[in-house]
Amino acid sequence: MGIAYVEFFADNPHYFTFIYDSGDYRIDLTEDTFDGDFEPFHLFKEIGLLCMEYNHVEKEKHRDNLIVMWATAHGLAAMANMKGFHYNGDWGALTKKLLYEKIILS
Repeated sequence: MGIAYVEFFADNPHYFTFIYDSGDYRIDLTEDTFDGDFEPFHLFKEIGLLCMEYNHVEKEKHRDNLIVMWATAHGLAAMANMKGFHYNGDWGALTKKLLYEKIILS
C-alpha cells in the first residue's frame, strides 16, 4: 500500500498538492492515539492494524508503528513532489526497500 501511495504521488504530483493543501481532512496525533477523518488514512490504519495483529505485534506498539509507516510513505511522497529534490531512481523500489528492510514491526 505504501509503495502504491508513493508511486501514485510521484507520477501525479498535482494530486499531492490538491489533497494536502486543501485542509479538507483532519489527522490527529496524541500521546495515545493516531486517528483522523481522512478516508485514505482510515484504509491505511485498518490494513496496518490487521497486519500487525496477524504478525502478533504487541498492541502497545501499534500507534508508533503506524506513525513510522505513515511518515515513511508520506515523507517519500512529499520528497517526490519537492521541486528542488531530485531522485533518478525508482520511487516504488526505494519505498519497498525502506518499508521492508528498515521498518521493524515488532
